[in-house]
Amino acid sequence: MSKPKTPKMDRKLVIDDEMAERIYNAIWICKIGNLNPTEALAFINSGEIGYKKQTDEDIREKRFRPIEISESTYFRYKKQLESPEFQTKEVFKIFREEYLAEIVSRFKLFKRLEAKSMKALETEDDPHKQQLIINGIFRNSPYTTSLMDIIKQIVERNKMPFPKNAEVEKILQKEGVTKSH
Repeated sequence: MSKPKTPKMDRKLVIDDEMAERIYNAIWICKIGNLNPTEALAFINSGEIGYKKQTDEDIREKRFRPIEISESTYFRYKKQLESPEFQTKEVFKIFREEYLAEIVSRFKLFKRLEAKSMKALETEDDPHKQQLIINGIFRNSPYTTSLMDIIKQIVERNKMPFPKNAEVEKILQKEGVTKSH
């Protein structure tokens, strides 16, 4: 009599980009903690990268089944994580996101200053102070324009794709910039 087969989908781990990122993060934690491979696998397979979808039986018994990776998967991802190409790519990704965040934060700052200046201009009665406010607005407008130009160039040339960021999308829509692929 043959042994009943378990479904392959339950045993096989489908690794998408999100799961790969979780595996890299878990391996990185193991490297920082100076864990040996056995300890690292025990840590990762204890639920560090997530849990499988619960069945009705799991829900009744209040049981969670952690997602587990094999030893070969662990070593394959560890080798990729330690490769110079991967590290360069990660550094560039961090730099790109920080660069973009800096541009967006400065753009938002200048837009807030412009909005406050416009509000102050509307409430000010003294013509001399009104002129000073107008001068301030015009003095700052080249900065706002140049930051918007940088954002447009990045999008148009597609040299530095934007991360999925609600603030960036809102600014791009407000300024009428569309992504060209």
